[in-house]
Amino acid sequence: MSQPPVLWCDNIGATYLSANPVFHARTKHMEIDFHFVRDMVAKKLLSIKFISSKDQLADIFTKPLSSSRFGVLRSNLNVLPIPLCLKGRIRDLVQPTNNIVNLSLSTNA
Repeated sequence: MSQPPVLWCDNIGATYLSANPVFHARTKHMEIDFHFVRDMVAKKLLSIKFISSKDQLADIFTKPLSSSRFGVLRSNLNVLPIPLCLKGRIRDLVQPTNNIVNLSLSTNA
Protein backbone atom coordinates (compact mmCIF):
# COMPACT_ATOMS: atom_id res chain seq x y z
CA MET A 1 0.00 0.00 0.00
CA SER A 2 1.25 3.46 -0.80
CA GLN A 3 -0.45 5.06 2.22
CA PRO A 4 -1.57 3.65 5.55
CA PRO A 5 -5.27 2.87 5.92
CA VAL A 6 -7.42 5.50 7.63
CA LEU A 7 -9.41 4.70 10.75
CA TRP A 8 -12.25 7.24 11.09
CA CYS A 9 -13.16 8.06 14.69
CA ASP A 10 -15.96 10.30 15.99
CA ASN A 11 -14.32 10.72 19.40
CA ILE A 12 -11.89 13.63 19.21
CA GLY A 13 -10.33 12.72 22.58
CA ALA A 14 -9.48 9.22 21.37
CA THR A 15 -8.06 10.72 18.19
CA TYR A 16 -5.72 12.94 20.18
CA LEU A 17 -4.69 10.15 22.56
CA SER A 18 -3.79 7.83 19.70
CA ALA A 19 -1.44 10.43 18.21
CA ASN A 20 0.11 11.69 21.46
CA PRO A 21 2.77 9.32 22.86
CA VAL A 22 2.60 10.89 26.34
CA PHE A 23 0.25 9.29 28.85
CA HIS A 24 -1.71 11.64 31.04
CA ALA A 25 -2.92 11.08 34.60
CA ARG A 26 -6.48 10.49 33.36
CA THR A 27 -5.51 7.69 30.99
CA LYS A 28 -4.48 4.97 33.42
CA HIS A 29 -7.25 2.50 32.47
CA MET A 30 -6.85 1.93 28.75
CA GLU A 31 -7.96 -1.12 26.83
CA ILE A 32 -5.39 -3.41 25.23
CA ASP A 33 -6.75 -2.73 21.73
CA PHE A 34 -6.10 0.98 22.23
CA HIS A 35 -2.41 0.22 22.87
CA PHE A 36 -2.34 -1.83 19.66
CA VAL A 37 -3.83 1.05 17.64
CA ARG A 38 -1.44 3.48 19.26
CA ASP A 39 1.56 1.33 18.31
CA MET A 40 0.29 1.07 14.73
CA VAL A 41 -0.06 4.88 14.54
CA ALA A 42 3.45 5.32 15.97
CA LYS A 43 4.85 2.96 13.30
CA LYS A 44 2.88 4.89 10.64
CA LEU A 45 1.00 1.72 9.64
CA LEU A 46 -2.37 3.28 10.50
CA SER A 47 -3.77 6.78 10.29
CA ILE A 48 -6.47 8.11 12.63
CA LYS A 49 -8.72 10.92 11.44
CA PHE A 50 -11.69 12.65 13.02
CA ILE A 51 -15.16 12.46 11.51
CA SER A 52 -18.25 14.16 12.87
CA SER A 53 -20.88 11.90 14.42
CA LYS A 54 -23.45 13.05 11.89
CA ASP A 55 -21.23 11.81 9.05
CA GLN A 56 -20.36 8.45 10.61
CA LEU A 57 -21.53 5.81 8.12
CA ALA A 58 -21.10 2.98 10.62
CA ASP A 59 -24.18 4.25 12.48
CA ILE A 60 -26.41 2.60 9.89
CA PHE A 61 -25.12 -0.80 11.08
CA THR A 62 -24.88 -0.13 14.81
CA LYS A 63 -27.66 2.25 15.91
CA PRO A 64 -31.40 2.59 15.63
CA LEU A 65 -32.06 5.51 13.27
CA SER A 66 -35.02 7.50 12.04
CA SER A 67 -36.16 6.63 8.54
CA SER A 68 -34.90 9.94 7.14
CA ARG A 69 -31.44 9.51 8.71
CA PHE A 70 -31.34 5.90 7.51
CA GLY A 71 -32.15 7.07 3.98
CA VAL A 72 -29.35 9.65 4.02
CA LEU A 73 -26.74 7.17 5.25
CA ARG A 74 -27.98 4.51 2.82
CA SER A 75 -27.58 6.89 -0.10
CA ASN A 76 -24.06 7.80 1.13
CA LEU A 77 -23.22 4.11 0.92
CA ASN A 78 -24.58 4.08 -2.67
CA VAL A 79 -27.21 1.50 -1.73
CA LEU A 80 -30.51 2.09 -3.47
CA PRO A 81 -33.87 0.68 -2.39
CA ILE A 82 -35.30 -2.03 -4.58
CA PRO A 83 -38.68 -0.94 -5.92
CA LEU A 84 -41.37 -3.42 -4.98
CA CYS A 85 -43.52 -4.29 -7.94
CA LEU A 86 -46.03 -7.12 -7.75
CA LYS A 87 -47.67 -8.05 -11.01
CA GLY A 88 -51.04 -9.74 -10.96
CA ARG A 89 -52.92 -10.95 -7.96
CA ILE A 90 -51.85 -13.63 -5.56
CA ARG A 91 -54.99 -15.66 -6.34
CA ASP A 92 -53.84 -15.87 -9.94
CA LEU A 93 -50.55 -17.41 -8.85
CA VAL A 94 -52.03 -20.04 -6.50
CA GLN A 95 -53.46 -23.05 -8.28
CA PRO A 96 -56.61 -24.50 -6.73
CA THR A 97 -56.47 -28.02 -5.36
CA ASN A 98 -59.26 -30.51 -4.78
CA ASN A 99 -57.70 -31.78 -1.56
CA ILE A 100 -59.41 -29.39 0.85
CA VAL A 101 -59.27 -30.50 4.44
CA ASN A 102 -61.75 -29.03 6.89
CA LEU A 103 -60.35 -28.89 10.38
CA SER A 104 -62.64 -28.14 13.25
CA LEU A 105 -61.78 -28.09 16.89
CA SER A 106 -64.21 -29.49 19.36
CA THR A 107 -63.89 -29.73 23.09
CA ASN A 108 -65.51 -32.50 25.04
CA ALA A 109 -65.80 -31.62 28.66
